[in-house]
Amino acid sequence: MEEKISPQTSQSIDVLIQYKKGQLSLSQAEILFGSMTGLSPKLAKKFLMGLKRENIIKFENARKGA
Repeated sequence: MEEKISPQTSQSIDVLIQYKKGQLSLSQAEILFGSMTGLSPKLAKKFLMGLKRENIIKFENARKGA
């Protein structure tokens, strides 16, 4: 038997994917994800902050002469 995913669930997953790829900012994703899932903005932000983003470049905290 094939399980069907609701359009709302599919759209909320799309928001998560777009956020992870850097196509949405945290504030954009927070608003969209919260409105689609019924989560408060604070809880939606906490959930999103737990995801690893694919477009992040880490810089070393090295000082010259240190």
